[in-house]
Amino acid sequence: MLTDPKLSVHTDGEYESADVCERPQHKITDFTVYDRNTHLCPFDAGLIERNIELYLSGVVKPIYDDDPSPEGGVP
Repeated sequence: MLTDPKLSVHTDGEYESADVCERPQHKITDFTVYDRNTHLCPFDAGLIERNIELYLSGVVKPIYDDDPSPEGGVP
């Protein structure tokens, strides 16, 4: 998923100038957060801080895409 060209921040094809140490940033829309037992979970209730493994299902879009709809994203 993260290698999909739709998510690339390098629209000019210049990958050599990118800092490989930078963390990729993406926008997630139309998403659900759940635990190992498929229970829906809030991600702002301290579960991450307690090292509870959470999963995400949704559509990933480039960080610069201002359209909140799932269109043009990667499921």
